[in-house]
Amino acid sequence: MPENPCTDVEGLISLFEHDRAHYGKMIATLLPALGMLTGGPLARLLSPDPTDIDDLPPCTHTANLIEQNKVMYFGLDSLSDPMVGKAIGQLLLADLAAVAGDRYNYSSTHSQQHSQPINLFVDEAAEVLCPQLLSLLNKGRGAKFRLYVATQTLADFEAQLGSEAAAEQFIDNCNHLICLRTQNPETQKFITDKLPPVRYRYFIRNQGISTDANRPMEFTGNLSEQQLEEAGDLFPPQLLGELPNLEYVARLGGGRLLKGRIPIICSPES
Repeated sequence: MPENPCTDVEGLISLFEHDRAHYGKMIATLLPALGMLTGGPLARLLSPDPTDIDDLPPCTHTANLIEQNKVMYFGLDSLSDPMVGKAIGQLLLADLAAVAGDRYNYSSTHSQQHSQPINLFVDEAAEVLCPQLLSLLNKGRGAKFRLYVATQTLADFEAQLGSEAAAEQFIDNCNHLICLRTQNPETQKFITDKLPPVRYRYFIRNQGISTDANRPMEFTGNLSEQQLEEAGDLFPPQLLGELPNLEYVARLGGGRLLKGRIPIICSPES
């Protein structure tokens, strides 16, 4: 070892010499996931053999797909098998984080490949939360990655990350925030607290008529108007639970605030 050091061989030796019982506890949760990802139909799908002439689907990787301007869609089927869906999603995000790092470090700023943005859509993001997704959120912009992360409520992130602070850290890395109808009070408050307060002006009008019992035919009247001002919410939290379908409240980068409706795209009439 002192004459011809090799970190790979030394790492294998250290694994071999490690206490078997302790090592088994360390990888207890990893072995079932590896077994699912390397067995059955997933074995050929995720780990294809480039030399197998009987394997008809072409072999590729994410860097090639990005260079060729292709679209990749992953249906993780987390409803049927959340464990495998989560493992595949996190593997994909880790691979994309590595591709983003390669683009940032080695791509020329004048090359066409580097100038083209990459759009990454992650639906039900709480199912695949991992450190690589957070890295893509706060550092992927330099590699021209644009992330669109969707979830139901803030509680989804809290359940996966273990704390409210970690969930807020994740969301605060997003530049734009678009909220459709949500019934979760904490999520409603989290969204509306990021909107600036406003001052409302309102008028109070008073009018009255009076008469004297000794002079029933004589009347006196008064009319007054007063303008007041007080601070209030730009959008009350409870109204987020009353939004109709496809309507949203958005806080975009640069402080732009929107209340809008997503249009329904229909096929043209023949």
